[in-house]
Amino acid sequence: MPTLDAVSNTQFAAMAAPKESLSTLMFSVMSERSEILDKNIRTQIQQTQYNNERLKELNTAMSAVNAMGESGGNLGSSTMQALNTSANPPVVESMSVQAFLNMRGVTTPNSDGDNNYSKEEIGIVVSNIKNSIDSLTSTSQLDMTQLQSNMTKYNQVFDSLSNMLSKLAQSLQTIIGNLRG
Repeated sequence: MPTLDAVSNTQFAAMAAPKESLSTLMFSVMSERSEILDKNIRTQIQQTQYNNERLKELNTAMSAVNAMGESGGNLGSSTMQALNTSANPPVVESMSVQAFLNMRGVTTPNSDGDNNYSKEEIGIVVSNIKNSIDSLTSTSQLDMTQLQSNMTKYNQVFDSLSNMLSKLAQSLQTIIGNLRG
């Protein structure tokens, strides 16, 4: 028999601690899994909400650019409300459509650099905004698919937990019934 000094802390803890039942271990693992999935789902929901707000802003910018339509115009003179992500922390503020599009990485070609856009340049800007909207929409669709997948996994974990607790309750009822009878 080894002395207490010869036994490692891990071995001592293993000898001293009672072994948990399989149902307790399964419950613990499933609870941890549900917490991880919950955190992932909340993060994905926040990302989806963020993307939806960016889509609204791009649509607002698209409307402002479309309003210039056939005659062209100055993107620097038209303003809109948008989230300024370059600020720390990000804040919603009024900015020119030109500044918004630049901040979002939407190319706004202007041959003479004066922010006065011709009909053709407005058409290019509209096309670039549509491309940004399409890209963000595709990303949002992929995020929604991932969110649905995680929600399914989350529901499966809770179904498993529910089934396990139900079986445990049935077993306990059987044991109690046997003790009475």
